Amino acid sequence: MSPAGLRLRTGMPASPKNRKIMWKPLNLEDEDDAQVMADRQAVLNLVREIYDPYLKRCLLKGYDWKMMFVGRYAETEFLGKMRICFDQLPERVRQAGDRILVAKMILDVLKFHRFSDPSWRVPLGYPVPLANPAPLANPAPLASSGPLALPVVQFPEVYFPVADSPSPTVTVNSAPAPDTAGLDILADAASRAPRWIPRLPPRITRNSNSHQLGWIMGESNV
Repeated sequence: MSPAGLRLRTGMPASPKNRKIMWKPLNLEDEDDAQVMADRQAVLNLVREIYDPYLKRCLLKGYDWKMMFVGRYAETEFLGKMRICFDQLPERVRQAGDRILVAKMILDVLKFHRFSDPSWRVPLGYPVPLANPAPLANPAPLASSGPLALPVVQFPEVYFPVADSPSPTVTVNSAPAPDTAGLDILADAASRAPRWIPRLPPRITRNSNSHQLGWIMGESNV
């Protein structure tokens, strides 16, 4: 139960009546006043600056948005920052109470928006989840009328003309055999020519008796 007397719960409607109840403690209940609506937006912008970093950290850890305020840490941190930013609030909001009381009233407004508006369950600029996603309807089964008959497709016969290739021609080398008659004549003449026997040079020896050199031709002694 909030200090405004409204029970906060998930899926609660954001009706004009509920909005008036939540904003009345902050002197911002009159929705027909343009300045009141501008002051509301100024409060929500300041709330976003403080709230979004905590929400991002909660989601990055794998927790659901509902788990953010389960412990006292995030709530205590939020209230502390709101008290620090008290002077940034519109004048009529500051007149609603002291820093501690006004910070608690704004926390209730934040919880109201989280429960009634899905866009407050993700950081600003993130895709908004559906409030109540509709269940997927099961597709109706197809009526079975026996085995499925596939159409028979007839493809036309295509003929490609093939050019007649000539038979391979075998070329026989008909060049005349070389004339070897001249070679035979030269060989015969070489066999009839006299053989040349080389002569040995004269042999030189020493005469041991006379200690003189002698020329010996054949078997003669000098």
